[in-house]
Amino acid sequence: MNIFFMDWVYLFFWFQYSFVTVKDKTMDAGFHIYQEYAAAWLLPLEKRVLLRVLKLFCDVANGTGLGEPIAGIELTLTSDARIAGINRDCMGCTGPTNILSFPGGSDLPGSLVLSLDTLAREAFLYGQRQERHLLHLIAHGTAHLAGLSHGTSHETIHKACLAAGDFFLKSIWQRNRSLLHCLCWLWDTSFKNDFKRRQQCFVERVLAEKN
Repeated sequence: MNIFFMDWVYLFFWFQYSFVTVKDKTMDAGFHIYQEYAAAWLLPLEKRVLLRVLKLFCDVANGTGLGEPIAGIELTLTSDARIAGINRDCMGCTGPTNILSFPGGSDLPGSLVLSLDTLAREAFLYGQRQERHLLHLIAHGTAHLAGLSHGTSHETIHKACLAAGDFFLKSIWQRNRSLLHCLCWLWDTSFKNDFKRRQQCFVERVLAEKN
């Protein structure tokens, strides 16, 4: 593999990651992700992408004009054992659940507590992609953060957030696919140029030996 080509790829991804990370840090205050669970591999989306999803869902929910306005969203990623304790202490229910919602106020962000264990288990049982089920749970929880119980208004916010989340992830995947095609083309071009250069050197060396 061409060393100079790999250096270019490394610098390109480093620049892109650094730019997106800085961009995420400048988002509105009140949007945070806390992880209390060591099994980070269970999270199907990168945290920087998930942070943008939280901001998107908050804007969509507020844009519907239904329920109370949401000042921000704090998402805590945890385990079945941890969420079962919260479910017992705060809701009076036994056992783990997928997501819990705790509305904030006009100036305080609402809180979502999500079990990564239940997320992976339910996605497998329902035959859904984990990232799609994650959007579904967060959209459901966002509607509760607006102070809505299950009903027509809750379902409206849930569907609006889910549609926006699907479109957002699709745009990211299309961009990454285009980037991958570009990198494959650059790799193919670099490989062919390197092969031609080696072939030319071999021919020149053979001709020099004959002379």
